[in-house]
Amino acid sequence: MSEQTYTFQELNPYFPSIIDQDAIITLSGDWVYESTLKSGQLDMVLEPNPYMFGPYIPAASPSLKETIQSKLHNHGYVIVNNAPCLDKSAYEDNVEPLVDFLMKINQIEEQIAETRLSRRDEQRLRNKIRQDFAKENSALNQKIKHEKNILRVVVNCIGHSVVFEGEGNDDMGDVSVIKPSRAIVSGETSFKTSNEFFPHTDMSYADNPPDFMTLYIGQTDQLRRAQSVFSSVDAAVKLLEPETITELLKEQFNFKLPNRANQRDQSSFVQGAVLKDIGNGHYHVRFRRDTLSAQNNTATEALDKLKQAFGAVSFGYVAQPGTIMIVDNRRVLHGRSPFIASHDDDDRYVLRAYASAEEYRAP
Repeated sequence: MSEQTYTFQELNPYFPSIIDQDAIITLSGDWVYESTLKSGQLDMVLEPNPYMFGPYIPAASPSLKETIQSKLHNHGYVIVNNAPCLDKSAYEDNVEPLVDFLMKINQIEEQIAETRLSRRDEQRLRNKIRQDFAKENSALNQKIKHEKNILRVVVNCIGHSVVFEGEGNDDMGDVSVIKPSRAIVSGETSFKTSNEFFPHTDMSYADNPPDFMTLYIGQTDQLRRAQSVFSSVDAAVKLLEPETITELLKEQFNFKLPNRANQRDQSSFVQGAVLKDIGNGHYHVRFRRDTLSAQNNTATEALDKLKQAFGAVSFGYVAQPGTIMIVDNRRVLHGRSPFIASHDDDDRYVLRAYASAEEYRAP
């Protein structure tokens, strides 16, 4: 039996449906960071000001942490609105990077003095330093640096950051900047494109996929058409017959490995079950339709019914800059509708970080 595929509109013609308002948190002016110096010697309470993150390790207030955990337990996802988010113009007059640049130039001049470079090579080196500095310290990148700290505040509400090799993490290892890339083949499904990205679990091929996925919306697409999409596995399973659920619990499905994992593991897929029964009518799921296949006709039919069920319970949310989305990667699929990419500094971008469940226990 050939595998069927569907678009959002085919699966749910009334998409988007209404998001559960109880899953939304709107931060107010009394939200503060409880932060400590990196040395751990001094406790301070800071107002939510991104400029003050430099020497501090930020943390959310206990009440915010408790609220996030409670709503995440009840719904499997949380939308946090009104997080600090500044326009790029707020960073254009920031002189701190210039001081760093001058110090770096002095260091390079000392190194050049100790070598025997030609004048041409010396000038090339100086030009490269200036170009790298301009890119790294643009208004957009300064903005992103502060937003990463805001996302880390939320990650710490549910556990601690976890890093997976090859998942686009930055130099600190825990936060990825996700923007559309011109280099991606047209029609490819990936977080690096502006194409439709059907609801899925991140790293479904991994033995231990991340427990939680968090996203910070830094900028929307210029037409503000991109919708974040969610589908609950518990809601989808309620639409399935018992025999279909039984098939999905069997280890008779192939999860395709990405190229980077192929090179490491010398295989093209791993075998496993799509669903895991965790008791009390709740399930965990591993699912990504474009990299998931079944090993027999009965399993294919069960998988196709699950796809339709996910479509029937999907809902969308048009997030604004400063919105943070927290998703239990085991209980709720997440995706994104297509949008038009501009491929410039005004293009849509989100920050992503994974978290463990060390301080949180799902139902």
